[in-house]
Amino acid sequence: MRDHDRPAAGGPSSIEIDRAGLEILDRTECLRLLGQSERGRIAVTIGALPVILPVRFVLDVGRVILCVGEGTVLERATDDNVVSLQTDGVDPMSGAEWSVSVIGVARHLTSADDVAASARLPLPRWSSELTPCFVAVSADQVSGRRTTV
Repeated sequence: MRDHDRPAAGGPSSIEIDRAGLEILDRTECLRLLGQSERGRIAVTIGALPVILPVRFVLDVGRVILCVGEGTVLERATDDNVVSLQTDGVDPMSGAEWSVSVIGVARHLTSADDVAASARLPLPRWSSELTPCFVAVSADQVSGRRTTV
């Protein structure tokens, strides 16, 4: 069992802290924060080399949906490949900084129903010049940390 998968000692109300002094976020909190975000970075492999690219996304039914341009490097790199997506932010009330990472398989959405449903999501695109290709990233592994205030 990985550290970020362990339940907090003492039950759900206690906070688990890692060796760096950061709060370890549980899956529920990670998904809540991910659902509030719309920008992040995706790590993909291109030509056997790691590449990190900015993306806009939306969390939809437990998976991350991206809209990439058809024919782009990002479209090719997200075709049935394992990727990692990371986003971060600051809680406006407490000032605590947080970061959430997702590792999962990216799959192009091709069915008419999936494409139509994705097109209705509040998903801004980087460019309206390219034909959209919708990609779903499974949230197989989710982890997060937050600074303690």
